[in-house]
Amino acid sequence: MTARELAVATLERVERAGAHAQPLLDRASDRLNDPRDVSLMHALVMGVLRQRRLLDHVIEGASSRPLGQMGRDLPIPLRLATFELLFLDRVPEFATVDAAVEGIRRRGGGPATGFVNAILRTIARQKDTLLPDDDAALALRYSYPDWWVERLLKTRDAESIEAMLRLGNEPPPLTVHVNTTRISVDRFVADRTTEGVAACRGEFADTAVHISEGLRSVTAPLAGGDCWVQDEAAQLVVSLLSPCSQARVLDLCAAPGGKTLQLAARYDNGSTVVAADRYWRRLRKVQQNLARCGLEAPLTAALDGCAEPWALQGRFDRVVVDAPCSGTGTLRRHPEIRWRLTEADLRRYRERQVRLLTRACERLAPGGEVVFSTCSIEREEGPDVIETVLADRDDIVVASAAERVSGRAREFVTPEGYLVTDPAVGVDGFFAAVLHRR
Repeated sequence: MTARELAVATLERVERAGAHAQPLLDRASDRLNDPRDVSLMHALVMGVLRQRRLLDHVIEGASSRPLGQMGRDLPIPLRLATFELLFLDRVPEFATVDAAVEGIRRRGGGPATGFVNAILRTIARQKDTLLPDDDAALALRYSYPDWWVERLLKTRDAESIEAMLRLGNEPPPLTVHVNTTRISVDRFVADRTTEGVAACRGEFADTAVHISEGLRSVTAPLAGGDCWVQDEAAQLVVSLLSPCSQARVLDLCAAPGGKTLQLAARYDNGSTVVAADRYWRRLRKVQQNLARCGLEAPLTAALDGCAEPWALQGRFDRVVVDAPCSGTGTLRRHPEIRWRLTEADLRRYRERQVRLLTRACERLAPGGEVVFSTCSIEREEGPDVIETVLADRDDIVVASAAERVSGRAREFVTPEGYLVTDPAVGVDGFFAAVLHRR
């Protein structure tokens, strides 16, 4: 299959089966020999997912009928070709149109080829007039759901929102967490430079390194356990916990395991680390990552963190609750979320987060700390959860994150002491709070 055919197949699975794009792309990449084709496939899939609303607007402006009346098999190939025409200049326009028409024909859509050809040639000729102008709503211009942008406009100024929306449509940097139990950050960067890979230290997390050439450029250090992929904002969460020797440490929502790796490296001084998740399959992946990085494997337990009673006994000195959430802080990295999430989902996530944090606080030892985090920028999944859980407890208080981070990361600390990272500066949007039990 060609890069375009694999891109269409991937987009169909994302849309029809509710799959996540990145794992599908990782597997599909192995079917392409040329790195340029891999890059094209990634650009097409992620670009179409980010710009879907805008693409549909342009297609319907060039068509005699709406997308909903074009049948099951035409919208995705049309979006993909339209994205190429509007945003990519690698292939001449006539070649993009011809490739799309031939792809429709090969998939058994011969009768529709003339229709597709006419739409795409119209877009190629009239794209400047088909695109929304500067007076159009932000949500349409930057391809986001109306309801979500309207929420943002209630709490932020339009200029900062526009900067965030614009950045959210650009490919995110590849950021890795250096396994400092094996190699220093400076040595890691120097080794990449020697290999001809552009690498630089992160701006906010001491263990972060940005790689400009993509995942394949760090295949060896990833496989060898010298690093793992993790955004800077996510790296800051575990750093909020203070050191503690011979501690009982719990990662309550462990998979896929980035924070478990951090905990295993941070509390390697006789402490016991427990990685818990609802599914054994996901915990096996965590165990594999620990082995790859040469870190002592924590105990693992498959449990529902909201359930009572737990299979786990006793109290814990340090707990991380990286709770399931809407993911609105990661729309740049996971653009399919835009088209699945509803406002009602925020309430559903919040209810589960409250239960998870409540259970964690119940098992927190006196003098212990719990870090609660979500990769969301919604108030319901941040401050509201903390306020709800602490409303009936006078034994647990918020400890300011300002005392736990350094350098530019302090820019993210709010007056309440929470850590709230800003997607407008190029990191994922995270909320994190440190709770201390008296």
